[in-house]
This record gives sequence, C-alpha cells and structure tokens, in this order.
Amino acid sequence: MRKFIKDLKTLDSIMRKLENELLVKLKLYFEGKAAILGPDLASYATPNGHIDPARAPIFYNPRMKCNRDMSILALRAYIRYSSRSKLVGAEPLCATGVRSIRYALEVDGLSCIIASDIDQRAYKLATVNVRINTVEDIVKVLRGDANYILSKISWEEGKLDFVDIDPYGSPMKFINSALLSLKHGGLFMATATDLPVLMGVYPKACFRRYSAYNIKVPFSYEAGLRILLGAIIREAIKLDFGVKVLLAYYLDHYYRIFLVKYRSGRVANESASLIGFIEYCPKCGLRRALKHIEEYEGACINCKHASILLGPLWLGPLCDSEFIKYMLENIEKNEEDTFDKRIRKLLTKMIAEIDQPFYYRVDEKVFLNLVSREISPKTLVTLLREEGYAASLSALDPKGFKTDAGFGDILKLLKKNVTII
Repeated sequence: MRKFIKDLKTLDSIMRKLENELLVKLKLYFEGKAAILGPDLASYATPNGHIDPARAPIFYNPRMKCNRDMSILALRAYIRYSSRSKLVGAEPLCATGVRSIRYALEVDGLSCIIASDIDQRAYKLATVNVRINTVEDIVKVLRGDANYILSKISWEEGKLDFVDIDPYGSPMKFINSALLSLKHGGLFMATATDLPVLMGVYPKACFRRYSAYNIKVPFSYEAGLRILLGAIIREAIKLDFGVKVLLAYYLDHYYRIFLVKYRSGRVANESASLIGFIEYCPKCGLRRALKHIEEYEGACINCKHASILLGPLWLGPLCDSEFIKYMLENIEKNEEDTFDKRIRKLLTKMIAEIDQPFYYRVDEKVFLNLVSREISPKTLVTLLREEGYAASLSALDPKGFKTDAGFGDILKLLKKNVTII
C-alpha cells in the first residue's frame, strides 16, 4: 500500500479535529490504494439499523467500490485506446474525493484532476483526503456548482480529456456542460441511480427527465439503459457532437456509461441514425426495433393486439470489443489490484453478447405456455445456435437471452424441442 503522509495515529488526530469542525462523525476507510476519511455511516443509520449513505451529511457509499474499480479500468483502457497521455480531467461531484484520489493513485498518465463539490463540508473533507494521500500534485479541489465549474474550466483552461459525473439520481442536469467541456475524442463517464424511473416504474418521471416513454417490460434493464443513452446522445447531437459507446452496463442499483465525444457533424448524423424505438406487445410478447416512428402501426404484427412504443432510445452497441479487451487484459496484467471479482465476469459476458437492442426472458408467459416450466437460458442459446441462429446470454439479466431469430422462429424451436427441454 502507498505510504501516506500521516501515520494512523496522526490520522486519528486529524479525524477528531475535523469531526469537531464539520460536525460530522467520521471513519477511516481503505479502498483500492487510497485511505480516506468519510462519514461513519453506522452513526447515521435509521432507528431500526438500516444504513443508507444518503442520510449522511457527506455522501460516501462503500458499495460503489465496484463502480470506481470499473472506472479505473476504463480510464486505463481509454489511455491506451486513444493513445493520449498527461490527461486532464474533472469530477465535479466529488463528495469525499475518493474517486479522484483513486484515479491519481491507480491510473498512470494523468496530469491533473479537478475535483469539486458545492457543499462546504465535502470540499473541506476532500481537501484533507487529497493531502492524506499525497496527491496534491495531481488532484486540485475546488468548491462550486458542478455546471459552473465545468464551464469555467473549459473557458479558462481549455477542454478536458475526461469528465466523470457520479450524481445521486439522474445525471441529466449536468450533461450539456460536461459535453461542452470535453475535447474532441474526450471520454465522458456517468452514473444514473434513478433506476425505477428509467425502468418504467414511473413513466411520467421518465418522460420529464429523459424525454422518453417507458413502462415495466420483461427487458426493463436494457430498455432503461438504452433510454439513458438515448437521452444523453440526443443532447450531444443537438450540439453537433457525435459519440461512440465504449461501455454501458447495469450492476447493483445503477447504470454506468462510458462514451467518446466527437466534434463532427458526420459522426453526429451517424449517432442520430441509431436513435429509435422498441415496439412491444404486452399480450404475446413480440418486440422489434424500429428506426423510424413511421414504422409503428399501433398493432402487433403477430397477434394484432395493441402494441406499445418505448423510446426514443439508443439502438446501437452497448460496448466496443477492442475497448473491453483492453480492460480485460489490464485485469490479467495487474494481479495486485483489488478489483471486484464480478468485473471480469461482466465484461466477458458483454463481449460475447450479440448486438441486439433487447433480450427475452425464459420465464415470460409466452414461453412457459409452450414448455410448462422455466428453461435454462444456456440451453435455449445452445438450441438456437444449433439451428444456425446467432444467440447469447444477456449481460443485463441472468434469465435473459438474445438472438437474431425472429419471434415466430423462437416459438417454433420451443415447440419442436418441447419433449427434451
């Protein structure tokens, strides 16, 4: 572990002094190569003992370590992918500063990270954490509104190589300033934790925040992720920016996306061409991707029941295979990293997944009516491949599978194999 500027006894003294100054109960956390002071979450638990990081005066969620692990791998891969060095980046919602500090300690090739927060206590705590980890030469802590900070940086100091938006809830209010602050070819990273909104539990809120319609469907994990991507990419193309999706995934209670921004009308047009809709029939389960709203007839082409139009949303790839390979190679090469073990499994699944904008679940009623019991997704993928179709498991849902087989072809396959499934 990296040698910190203070020994643990001195750190304890710093922590007690800071607690009195900030009126926040603190605790020392170790994450990756960083040691940080953060709120003692147990002190802010509910009366029945439930710990919710949002209840603490300064936000820190240890469960989001995997999110930060993945981001470190992605930033390392981006440096190789883009052939850039001496990167300048920003994290304008830094809270304790743990993410920026870990970037400074665990990613080679960074020149400067501007970490900021509007909250005075978070600003003070992040400043102390940067000193504890002796990364003042890389991480600069500022206080201010995130949009203001991003605009100020891009105006006074030039464009950024990367921006990381990690809010509590939706990232949409920060999208424009983040995109405008990036260089051509810069990396945009964002988290969304308002999954019930994105996944169709609250359709009105989804329309307010993301200008898209969604309801609960069997493939809600993917529909929500694609609505998030679609909303961000639509903001980009309004500014004549195009994007390339390097990685977009779901894990635990959040979505996480990594995009490259291009200042190009041609790439913006290409990105716009991949915004569309998914038609879903709630009666028979048929779904199909539509590039243009004119393709929607209002009734299911299979059973003639009234169908539902979800979107607009992103219909393009959810990952770039070369980028994912760089991430996986980095995991293999750096065995000393204490990354979450789920990352390798998730990335391996994503790189094997076929490029299709929705998946099916094996427990859908239409399938259970044919075979009377739930089928193994692996079994169904094998059967589809034996028939010559492309098929894979879904990285978004353990009961999901994807295939280029038509809906009717899937049903025929199940009928044909009903005795052996």
